[in-house]
Amino acid sequence: MNNHSPVTPSKPINEVDLVDLIRILWQQKMLIILTAIIFAVVASLYAYFSKPAYVARINLQAPLSSDVAVLNYSGIKQFVPDEVYILFTRELQSDKVRIDLYKDVYLPSKSETSSAAFSSAAELSNHITVSGVAPGRFTITAQGSTPEELPMYLEGLLKTASDSTKQKVLKNLSFEAESAAQRYEQLIAASREVTKTKRLDEISRLQDSLRIAESLNIEKPSSSLTANDPEDLAYLRGTLALKAEINSLQHRTNDDPYIKKFRESVFQKEFFSSINVKPTEFSVYSQEGPIESLGPIKPRSSMVIAIGIIFGALVGVVIALIRCFARKQQPLT
Repeated sequence: MNNHSPVTPSKPINEVDLVDLIRILWQQKMLIILTAIIFAVVASLYAYFSKPAYVARINLQAPLSSDVAVLNYSGIKQFVPDEVYILFTRELQSDKVRIDLYKDVYLPSKSETSSAAFSSAAELSNHITVSGVAPGRFTITAQGSTPEELPMYLEGLLKTASDSTKQKVLKNLSFEAESAAQRYEQLIAASREVTKTKRLDEISRLQDSLRIAESLNIEKPSSSLTANDPEDLAYLRGTLALKAEINSLQHRTNDDPYIKKFRESVFQKEFFSSINVKPTEFSVYSQEGPIESLGPIKPRSSMVIAIGIIFGALVGVVIALIRCFARKQQPLT
């Protein structure tokens, strides 16, 4: 009977189990710790020397009806708050407003000794965002490294966009008011022409009646004349009355008092011609509280250092494993 001792299968030279892995990492712990420390120092330097980023934001809503009430007059197009607000939000995101903000607000704020952080309007615009967080509600956010200047950017943007919007609204209001005034002016001119024509027609009819009265020798009004008699019986008024009336119509120099609702038309024309709303008398948006300043939002030093430590430790583990496998691959002497 042959006694055979159990044969233990040999482990491949490049195979490492969990226990060996832990042992290797423990042996190389100083390398891993040193690598993590180096990355932590680099991350700390990055966080220290990086420019901090600050944020300022403001929330906006549509204006109230009372904010645009001064724009609404009977007889012209009504300005709805939501429509005015939509026009304002479009101006907020327009290139022209951003360029005006850069030229009229940002550049004048920089002295000759201070350097401009933004070299163009497009670069400044990239740091300002307009987003809709809810129906009819917008948030404007400005981001930069100088927290004291961010509210100035937002205020400048709001003023520039508001001024541009008000110019367009007032232009539309002026057009509507001028159109209404022109309609009443045309109505007045037409009423005067119609009244003049009617007066000339009346003179012709009275002259015909006068000839009839003269042929019938009717000098004074006939006793049979009534107020309900048709116009073709006007000769019954008599020649004296007809001549007096014809003379009065022929020498009339102003027909305005005889035009129905003439004074109302003149008043309406003068009213619409005198409309002059100032930009300060209405608003195109309503502001939800003051401008809110936040920051610095980045870099977050603790997070950057933590990421540096974790990444450094992982790099240290990789280096330790590479060193271990490299030693195992070396030939025995």
